[in-house]
Amino acid sequence: MNSGSLIAKTALPAYFKLKGLPVVRLLKEYEQSQWWSRDRLQEQASDRLARVLRAAHQRSPFYAERFRAQGFAPEDVHDLDDLAQLPVLEKRDLAALYKSVRRTGTRFERRTAGTSGLPSVVLASCQAQAAALAARYRCYGWYGLKPGDREARFWGRPIQRASIASELKRVMLNRVVFDYRHIGAEAAADTYRHLLDKNATYVYGYASLLIRLARQFECRGLPPLPNLRAAVLTAEGSTETERAWLGQILDCEIADEYGCSEVDIITFTCPAGGRHIMSENIIVETVPLPGQDDLHELLITDLNNELMPMIRYRLGDLGQLSDDLCPCGRTLPLITGVRGRAHLRYMRTPDGRLVHTSIFAYFMEQQQSDGFPIRQFQVVQAVLDRVEVNLVMDDVADQRDRLRRLLERFVKTYCGDEMGCRVNWVDEIAPVPGYKLESFISKLGGESGDS
Repeated sequence: MNSGSLIAKTALPAYFKLKGLPVVRLLKEYEQSQWWSRDRLQEQASDRLARVLRAAHQRSPFYAERFRAQGFAPEDVHDLDDLAQLPVLEKRDLAALYKSVRRTGTRFERRTAGTSGLPSVVLASCQAQAAALAARYRCYGWYGLKPGDREARFWGRPIQRASIASELKRVMLNRVVFDYRHIGAEAAADTYRHLLDKNATYVYGYASLLIRLARQFECRGLPPLPNLRAAVLTAEGSTETERAWLGQILDCEIADEYGCSEVDIITFTCPAGGRHIMSENIIVETVPLPGQDDLHELLITDLNNELMPMIRYRLGDLGQLSDDLCPCGRTLPLITGVRGRAHLRYMRTPDGRLVHTSIFAYFMEQQQSDGFPIRQFQVVQAVLDRVEVNLVMDDVADQRDRLRRLLERFVKTYCGDEMGCRVNWVDEIAPVPGYKLESFISKLGGESGDS
């Protein structure tokens, strides 16, 4: 056990207790509830749903008005099917919901970087935050991983200068972070040496980043990392073929996590291949797309976040619930065919590089925090030396001009001086019917995965 792991394993429980997060207790409960009968899991979900609905009605002006307009009362829900009485919560509703939250007690910010083009913030209660962490650690345990094991994280967000709080969190979680700039061909050997030096137990990150990294390792004939037990893919879709290939190159098990910033982890694959719903935390509904009965859209209800309830939240992703039982024996419900998130999100630059397009989502998130009233965005690359940024923003002329200049500088900083940027102010950005709204569209054609 390395010193970082020793610190994490001994200090994590104390850290959770200091933050008021009952992670340790919930993890023990979740390790048992994954084997319960489905009837018992459903009873638990119904009880937690009733509590969330009461909290929404009593504490949230947003939901109180929504319930009144619908002629709905929390006691009208007798089973999970009764949820269909309520309207769908859309991404555009989150700003109004956020404003209605009472700012009392401890709360945690869940920021979505806006990969669908709509950055937003959700406030989570201690119970919701702890429940998400407990579910995650439970799933990691399926692969022999324990809280405090050394994590190498490959993320789309550019690494910022560390604060005391962020550095403490990194040490507590025993985490080393790589960003998208470390996955280029020229940096593969350095990344490999860094991973060896850090003695990572597992890697976690964007599916496309880890796939591209493995391609670089394969091209250079680099052997598998000796102590790597698992790779956890998240944020983007991947195919079974890609996961099987990745497992061969890295010589470890591959897990596929599906979730979103707003409610955190939703499903996780077990070693037997089943995609299990975290039913202690989440209700997943599927509703047919209009005129397309063979395609079903996912709606999510968070069973723990009474601070800012997420009730029938539309993700924009597609999937299908399954009544099958997983060969692993766990009774957590299964979902199949999840899709809607592009598995490769790279922009090509005139100097031959590939840049992960999540940089735009994080840029927009930062500008929102700095006061720019950005409502929606989409980046389109139709030619190699220019991107077009479509923006929906409140009509403030001086802010538009400032944001345009910031965007132009940002694009040149990350994509090179030859890359131009054109900003278009629009009233609305509509998705293609039947598909999730994407924040980046490439019209260049050809492969966008590796170089």
